[in-house]
Amino acid sequence: MRNQYAWLNSTPYLYSSQALRGLYSDARSKEEKRAIQRHIERHNADSPIYPGYFDLCEDIEEELEVRVLDWEELQEEFEIVKRGSKIEFRRRRDD
Repeated sequence: MRNQYAWLNSTPYLYSSQALRGLYSDARSKEEKRAIQRHIERHNADSPIYPGYFDLCEDIEEELEVRVLDWEELQEEFEIVKRGSKIEFRRRRDD
């Protein structure tokens, strides 16, 4: 983990949601993204009353969430598209 992310674990100050969003964009690992999330949670800013922080926590959680899908769930959630020799999965829209 790079220094700016390790610093999030010990600083007594809450970084702005814009600064944290920038760090999130530059993060190279799950560990760095989790450091951002823990920083927000440690300062109790992961609430809907703080939309910038809350949305960032939600984005991190969504990105890092691991879920094993069975075949039926996969078909319900994604369109399976074959292009040449490649297969792509496109998330279905909720229309």
